[in-house]
Amino acid sequence: MLYGLGLGRAEQYGALSEESREFLRDATEIAQVGFDTDDSGEADETAYAEVVEYLRVGLLLIHLDLRHSAAPNPARLH
Repeated sequence: MLYGLGLGRAEQYGALSEESREFLRDATEIAQVGFDTDDSGEADETAYAEVVEYLRVGLLLIHLDLRHSAAPNPARLH
């Protein structure tokens, strides 16, 4: 996700809402987090599910921001 935005959509970073920018900062931090495989339990599974849901919703928010900022393509062929 971060790599793709850096390559293809860096010029549209300014079109992102403040919430999307905050999400990108959070996602960068999440990507750098380590984990301990020895300590797994229900609390860890719940925390993991919450992180996955946060990432899912954040990606949808970025998609909406970039979709709204993209210029319409009038020469669309079907």
